[in-house]
Amino acid sequence: MIQGCSASRVIPRLSDNATDAEKQYIKGISLFYDSMYPEAIAAFNDVKNKYPYSDFAALAQLQLGEVEYDKREFTAAVDAYQLFLKYYPGHQKSDYAMYRIAESYFEQVPSEWWFLPPAAEKDQAVVRRALTAYHEMLTQFPNSEYAKEADEKHKICRNRLADHEIYVARFYQKRNKDEAAVSRLQATLTDYGGAGSDPEILQLLAISLDRLGKTEEAIDSLEQLIKSYPTSPEALKARVHLQEMRFRPMTSPP
Repeated sequence: MIQGCSASRVIPRLSDNATDAEKQYIKGISLFYDSMYPEAIAAFNDVKNKYPYSDFAALAQLQLGEVEYDKREFTAAVDAYQLFLKYYPGHQKSDYAMYRIAESYFEQVPSEWWFLPPAAEKDQAVVRRALTAYHEMLTQFPNSEYAKEADEKHKICRNRLADHEIYVARFYQKRNKDEAAVSRLQATLTDYGGAGSDPEILQLLAISLDRLGKTEEAIDSLEQLIKSYPTSPEALKARVHLQEMRFRPMTSPP
């Protein structure tokens, strides 16, 4: 019996005619489940080195990733999963390895804590890596058993990145750097449109465009917001803003 991942924590039974490679692999699984990480790593490396052409060599490499993931050594886990994909392309567990790479990045995504800065303020590099990894996995394996959860995490990453871009745009607006805010907001709509933040983005975009004297563009942004998200809280503000703009006294030319 070949076991490719350890989520179930059930030690596989030896085959009737178990080879030495299988026995050593099962030994590694048992050690891993007992949290004897150094011994498990040694056992899996032994399978790879002594039985490189066995089916269990590939699974041993995959399990090395599982050990590091379980230890929460996520950088090492990514390296192990990537080696699996490199040396065993087309393996039946490739979707799982790609999923675990994405999960390893996702586990490092900053969390919200009351005593720390908001997550939107923090560096988002690992979020981008997670987003890319989930995207690659879903593109290659859209029908994988892990696709549903991967898609949910992919959406979370997009939302987090959109929130970060909105935070930066607000930062620019507070400092009257509306050109920079507009550029950031327009890029956010392009890159993360549909992530759930579109009403807020359109509202902020209209504010900066209006400040810059780009009245027609501001009106377009407000009308798009009202049409696409009529029941959103931002739509109510947009209607007030739009009415104010339309009844604003025209400035006489010099």
